[in-house]
Amino acid sequence: MNAWSAAIPELGAIGGAAFAGPSLQDPFVRRFYETPSDATVIRRGANIPTLRGRYEDWRSFIEDAVRENAAPSRELIAANEMLAAWEAHLRVDRVSSFPVTVGFSFTDICNARCVFCAYVPERVVEEKVSLERLERADWLRFCKNYTPNGGGLGEPFAHPNVLEIIKLFRQKAPYLNFGSITNASLLRDRLIDEIVGYVTYLYVSINSARKETYEKTMSPLQWDKLIDNLTRLKAAKERAGTALPRLRCGYVVHTNNLDELPEAPALLASLGFTDINVNFMTPPPHSESRKLYTDAESVYRSPEKADAAFRKLEAACAKHNILLVKPLPSLDLLRRGVQVAVPEAASLPREVNRTTGFFGISTGRTIEWIKGAIEGGSNSKSGAAAQTATPPVYDFATYNALHRRNSDAAGTNKAALFNPFRFLFGLPRLRRGTEPPLIIDEGIPKELANDVEAQSDGISYEWVRFAARKQKAFCWAPWRMLKIDIFDRTLICCNFFGKLPEFEWPTAQDFHRETGMWNHPFMQHLRRTMDTAEELAYCTFCKTSDKRHMGNTPAKTKAKLDSLKVYNDILNEMNRTRFTGEIDARDIQTLSISIGGKKRRQIAPFSRDKNFYRNLVRRQRFVELGRIVQLGVGSGSITPFLAEAGNALTLADPSDKRFALVRSVCDQLGVDNIDYLKLDAPLPLPFEDARFDGVWLEGKWLRWQGRQATLLEIARILRPGGRLHVSQAPCVGDLVDNIITGAASADSALSVLRLGSDFAGPGSFVSMANVLDVLDVAGFDSDKTLPPQAVRFGGAGGTAPAIGGDPSAIAALLDDPDYLARLRTDRKDIFGLERFISFTAVRRLASQQTRGPTARADVSTDDF
Repeated sequence: MNAWSAAIPELGAIGGAAFAGPSLQDPFVRRFYETPSDATVIRRGANIPTLRGRYEDWRSFIEDAVRENAAPSRELIAANEMLAAWEAHLRVDRVSSFPVTVGFSFTDICNARCVFCAYVPERVVEEKVSLERLERADWLRFCKNYTPNGGGLGEPFAHPNVLEIIKLFRQKAPYLNFGSITNASLLRDRLIDEIVGYVTYLYVSINSARKETYEKTMSPLQWDKLIDNLTRLKAAKERAGTALPRLRCGYVVHTNNLDELPEAPALLASLGFTDINVNFMTPPPHSESRKLYTDAESVYRSPEKADAAFRKLEAACAKHNILLVKPLPSLDLLRRGVQVAVPEAASLPREVNRTTGFFGISTGRTIEWIKGAIEGGSNSKSGAAAQTATPPVYDFATYNALHRRNSDAAGTNKAALFNPFRFLFGLPRLRRGTEPPLIIDEGIPKELANDVEAQSDGISYEWVRFAARKQKAFCWAPWRMLKIDIFDRTLICCNFFGKLPEFEWPTAQDFHRETGMWNHPFMQHLRRTMDTAEELAYCTFCKTSDKRHMGNTPAKTKAKLDSLKVYNDILNEMNRTRFTGEIDARDIQTLSISIGGKKRRQIAPFSRDKNFYRNLVRRQRFVELGRIVQLGVGSGSITPFLAEAGNALTLADPSDKRFALVRSVCDQLGVDNIDYLKLDAPLPLPFEDARFDGVWLEGKWLRWQGRQATLLEIARILRPGGRLHVSQAPCVGDLVDNIITGAASADSALSVLRLGSDFAGPGSFVSMANVLDVLDVAGFDSDKTLPPQAVRFGGAGGTAPAIGGDPSAIAALLDDPDYLARLRTDRKDIFGLERFISFTAVRRLASQQTRGPTARADVSTDDF
């Protein structure tokens, strides 16, 4: 047992409860210490624990623990982590271990409206994890680390059943490292009693050191309430004789809280904080619902002020013994808008190879120390031939000792001087006035903007240690990490290329089945190919380039698309046995249908391959959904794929010609599970209430019959919880196009524009700005996992069109014959104008109240 305690120091750090020694009455605790512990592999790379014992022993240990429902223990956690490390080392694809680190959100509700945060109503669904799901999560007893913020935005303590949740965690996973980001505004006494001594740390978002700034920045939260909560928390820890939860301050710095930043350490020390993490504000996306900070509030706009505040903060941290988690950049770096790591002059190599030497941590470009440049010569890339530098020596024992001991006898803040990132990378912290001559990369020169090599150098900070040691970076996230968002989508790292298969909330007994997420065929592929020539393009990109640097965006985008294709190919292969018909036997892009009377013409219904349409049906979650009605044939291209996906499909349309087209298409593809219904009129629909599980709607119906009447009728025939997908509903841009082209409907289109966005009758339109309100009135909630997608003139993304966005104002412009004539020859003024919008929604449950897009959190303002 002593050998194990020495060999696995993590045992003493796991979990919040005080460690009173293992209970050898537990058969799995006893078995843990009886398992041979001789080291067999000393690290594959810098980020995997030392491998001990044998893989087979740990696999049987965890499999037996699952089968026999072993009690929670630190030893169970350590055994699971060792098995995960072995599986990563051996690249085992179908694993028996559980995630070492897991994160999922309690709720996406937040009671703060921070002016720098992207938490806006259009992103919130007021979802909450259920106690029933957590009751099934008995696998948490195997996990080492957990955060309730692992799945996205939200204040975890805003969950209405948070006390019951914490009690459930303490029961099911008493030794878990439980750490949470929070604004600490909801720390009632009963909650404090539950978290003291159990929760490992709280990362408290304070973002200011003065009352006025706090209440302006984090409205409607109140400063006095925050200080009172933190004071009561400190007193409760002292009464319990525990340091848990440890407190870290999160400080998002911008121009409006920069001056008071040096005041923070004294405040934090008085409240029992140990460290502060200062992050530069990243301007959030624009929101129509409320005013947010922009690039104008970035500290890069005031580099001299920022440099002065940072130097004062460092002195204050040393004085009050508060650890500065990340070193702050100098004035020189602030002026360049970058933050890089630089070794001291004595450790500068003579020449550094641009792909194997030292790397910038966040600029994404190699920091090249060329001999001539350091001696005052040119810093041109055409300088002397680069040679590989000797990597630095890493003294982890010294680092660990320094990191544990905050200060020496003289009171020097060792933790601040030896930051974890800096020291591990072999890059000691620079002191002002002692910087050596540097060559700082200032971004991609214009003449190199199209140089692929210039855009792809650099490396992400996660892999700096590998690069310095000349090791190939190895990622064991697919064996170690699981993040679940509020929609049950999953990730295995914070910067993955897309969402993985949905998490189905299994028990430990069912966690590893292949039909679930953790051993899904794609996860097996990801693990099997990691660190091989066949690994995902995005994983290779991540390990060889700085994934955060804007200069690498084109390469990153290509890697994402290549990886997404692999993912979709695997899903398509899985779905083949679920599909009906003969689509796989045909090349649908060569299919031609003859239509018309005497003057017959050939139509090619499919412009894409079959996987494009299958992926569209799957993304909208219409695979095996149940009873589906497709209202409006459209081009007929999606109909066979809705039918083949295991649905009982009804096709309803008032057009004989379009019916004939889609019948011919489906007959040729052998898809025969379709009930064709010729409608005498679009509305009312001839179906009983709550008949269907899903409705796929041709967007033009919203204009023909009026958006409100159409959606209300669809809500009637759709069961509560059923899905609606609207394909290409006309927007303002389509009305404008009809007017410009002089279509037969031009006069009515102009009349609708004059009536504006509130008009909901025949001829009405939807837009990105009003779609949530339109759905709300009809009893629908937007599916936040599938944000509305707009097709714009000119493909101009979010660019504001010169013609403006107000329908009435646009109508006034189009009343001018000269302006209209100009648009007919040059349409650049309407580039960026929405022409069509597609969106997906869910029929609201009958028990739910109507809620608009400005819904507030389910938290009383008395708690702010």
